[in-house]
Amino acid sequence: MENFGALRPIVGIIVTSVIALLITVPVSFGIALVLTELSPGCLRRPLGTAIELLAAIPGIV
Repeated sequence: MENFGALRPIVGIIVTSVIALLITVPVSFGIALVLTELSPGCLRRPLGTAIELLAAIPGIV
């Protein structure tokens, strides 16, 4: 008799999500810090636009 269940896929999704959050949260805070505090005024707008475009690509795909 075979056992079918959803526990393995659910655990896999949770583990993958946690790993993704551990990678992206520090990166996003770093980018926000650089854009708001460290970058000169003339670079803020182009860098901000580039970051927004990079963030929009996964939403389109």
